[in-house]
Amino acid sequence: IDGDEERYGFNPLPREPLERSLEAARKGVRIDANDSFTHQYLASAYFHNGSTFLFRRHAKVALELNPNDADLLADLGWRFSFLSDWAGGIPLVQKAIMLNPGHPAWYRGVLALYYYLIEEYEQARDHSEAYFQPDVLLSHIVRVAIRARTGPQVEAEELLQDMLARFPDFIDSPRSNMRSWRIPEDLINQLMTGLEMAGLKLTS
Repeated sequence: IDGDEERYGFNPLPREPLERSLEAARKGVRIDANDSFTHQYLASAYFHNGSTFLFRRHAKVALELNPNDADLLADLGWRFSFLSDWAGGIPLVQKAIMLNPGHPAWYRGVLALYYYLIEEYEQARDHSEAYFQPDVLLSHIVRVAIRARTGPQVEAEELLQDMLARFPDFIDSPRSNMRSWRIPEDLINQLMTGLEMAGLKLTS
């Protein structure tokens, strides 16, 4: 909850939310060091605090304790990928999908981003359509950027206008929005190029 407060601006409370999330996650591991979820949450807290080494340590423990939990695999797959460790992250997500054929849409988002990054736009589009959720800004961003690459252009423009109608504040600081999710800078640059191809014009 504290981590989501930082990432999504939910219900801000006193003290830094990342500090509170790290404190709560450490407490969880102290209570039960043999629970994969406590290590998953501590790994997540370290990830968002920028402690890459400690993220990897607790992610490794979580995976050793629970190697076939699809949500755990997909969650950590996203995070490894956002450290630009695509070789480590993408197989985790693919395994999660294999284990759970009825997986939730969010599993597919990082695959859409990965294939967009390596310029395999047809695969990126398929994953993007499976990932798309009207209330999730990132799913709009990747959908628009991919459509700008694959065409038709008019569809990319229409998708961009729909995104901006739903998330009007995005245009004020698109890069800052994406950095708050820890998206790698090279991927941010490529996504911005796609958005600009679709007609995005920054306000400043």
